[in-house]
Amino acid sequence: MAVLNLGLAGFIGAALTDGHDLVPLLWGSAEPSSYVTEDAFERITGMMVEDLKKHGPFDGVFLDLHGAMAVAHHQDGEGETLARVRSVVGHDIPVVNTLDLHANITEKMVAMSSAMTIYRTYPHVDM
Repeated sequence: MAVLNLGLAGFIGAALTDGHDLVPLLWGSAEPSSYVTEDAFERITGMMVEDLKKHGPFDGVFLDLHGAMAVAHHQDGEGETLARVRSVVGHDIPVVNTLDLHANITEKMVAMSSAMTIYRTYPHVDM
């Protein structure tokens, strides 16, 4: 995985080099399109929450987000996702995420994140 040209692969490679134990839970991808349906959003965030509860506690959480998710029933898909993660891990655990250079960063996303890193180039040569 660490040889793939993905931000997540870079995180995995650096974490393993530093001696961290990783617990991969869920990764998904979608092509840009219309709104994420309520069913899809609830299913995916439900799986995330379930996995966090099942496999925790954790020393930290890394989310490979995008920042421009449009959800049919939430104004702020990433903010809501981060809030659901926080509801499980609490506010003492670092929650770090990556975002695309055209992310729509909201107050909720900032409040629910310990740190964010944002791509600054397209193509993403700064991963």
